[in-house]
Amino acid sequence: MKHRLTFTVGVATALALSTALSPLIVSAQMLHPIFRIAGQDSASSTTSTDGGVRPTFRTRLGLRAGVTASGTALRVRAEANASTSVRIARREMHLNGVLTRAKERAGFEIDRRVTLLQKFATRIGNVRMADADKATLQATLQTQITSLTNLKAQIAANTATSSLRTDIQSIAKSYRIFALVIPQSAITAAADRVNQIISQMQEFSGKLETRVNAAGAAGANVSALATALTDFNAKVADARVQATAAVNEVNVLKPDNGNQGVFQSNQAALKDARTKIDAARADLRTARQDAGTIVRGLISISSTGTSASVTASTTASTTAQ
Repeated sequence: MKHRLTFTVGVATALALSTALSPLIVSAQMLHPIFRIAGQDSASSTTSTDGGVRPTFRTRLGLRAGVTASGTALRVRAEANASTSVRIARREMHLNGVLTRAKERAGFEIDRRVTLLQKFATRIGNVRMADADKATLQATLQTQITSLTNLKAQIAANTATSSLRTDIQSIAKSYRIFALVIPQSAITAAADRVNQIISQMQEFSGKLETRVNAAGAAGANVSALATALTDFNAKVADARVQATAAVNEVNVLKPDNGNQGVFQSNQAALKDARTKIDAARADLRTARQDAGTIVRGLISISSTGTSASVTASTTASTTAQ
């Protein structure tokens, strides 16, 4: 009876204690989801000193597991951030290297074109052509040199990949030094030189005509000389037509800016203009041969004084270069 009473008291005590602690335990569970009552997982009891049986309430806060999980998460995030920073740094280094190499290459290409333009401008200065035409052509070349120099400075200061790409592409597309400017200038200079020789030959033609007419008036047969003189004048006139057409053909050409249709059209025009210059030079060579025929004919019909004067003038005026 004594033991049974003790057990009853122990159970009553346990129930009272459980009722008193329940709000605290519930509050702890609400504050942290891993806070548990051990008694909810498995029943546990101890025997009191008075012989009664009392439930034992145990709690597990899980602090160690929580700290470990939090530390692991922080370490993972730190490693991820470090890895991202390394990738960004490597990407920036690679991009900077690409930009530097692109700028160096662009500078080299610009310098190469500027050097060529300067050499060509010097050659133009040594060509026998009208001073006004020479000045105009040299001014055109200098404009290209200035534009390329400014472009080089712009590329060196550029940090945006898109605009840098556009600037670099413009070296070949917008200027076309090798494909257009130099050939265009060379054709213009050649045509001007042809026109200078034409002017000299036209002046000489009047002198030849005077000598031939004088020989005919003196009773000499000058029909062959008259034919040669007619051909001379025709060749000189055609040379001027060819030279003028060549200049007009290249003066309207503009850089193709990457348009293949315009590029092909420019190349065809330059080729045709060169053909015209070659035709003009061939006309002048033929005209010179005609002049030689006329001079020799005049010498043969006993007009020594007149012939000597004509010969000297022919030598000085009909050398085509």
